[in-house]
Amino acid sequence: MARWLISVVTLAAVAIGAGCGLGGQSGTEGSMDNPCVCEGVGERTPFRGTVTAHEGTVWTILVEELLSEPVEPDSNEPPAPGEELTGTWDASGGCGDGLELAVGDTVLARHSPGYEDQPPCPEYQECSLDRCGPFPEDDDPTDEDVAEWDRCDSECLEETREECAQSTPPEWHEGSFSLAARGADGWLFGERSGEPLRIGDDEPELITDQSACYDRFAANACEDYRGPGECM
Repeated sequence: MARWLISVVTLAAVAIGAGCGLGGQSGTEGSMDNPCVCEGVGERTPFRGTVTAHEGTVWTILVEELLSEPVEPDSNEPPAPGEELTGTWDASGGCGDGLELAVGDTVLARHSPGYEDQPPCPEYQECSLDRCGPFPEDDDPTDEDVAEWDRCDSECLEETREECAQSTPPEWHEGSFSLAARGADGWLFGERSGEPLRIGDDEPELITDQSACYDRFAANACEDYRGPGECM
């Protein structure tokens, strides 16, 4: 069971970040209350891409160019130019309002991957716990103990695959994107109170440097996200 707990926390954080609009100031280009602009900065490799397909909230984006050195979290490989990535993105739950995207658009993107196999769900968890018990970590388990648990757990994965596919959110399967649209001289994340949330071409550090991004867009929420004493 412990194997998938980290992934659950990661995806929960992504889901929270995708809808993080804090109240307060008006949401101008220099707003201090928009930490969602900084979602994934320093944690996921930013890239310039082209939207190649979408259906509902599921989007496919062709990686054109990496905009920083690869960031390599433990959960996935960095994107590669020429690769197509699929994930969910919902403008209504994104960073501000007014961002509309279509096939052919150029975007600034970060991708959080879904599960390579099957995401956890109540049906699978109940089967695995009842039939297989907890993962054998205590009392110095043998290789045979671990192999037997893996065999049992794999059976539960297969038996509950169809039910889990219907009961889990699509981003758990497809992954998810944070996206900004290409503007005349920068990247547009949306609007707040009619003012743009924007990173200009002359501010590339805001795309790659988490501290710089927080200082610009999220100073009022910085310590909530990074902890006491971690903000300027």
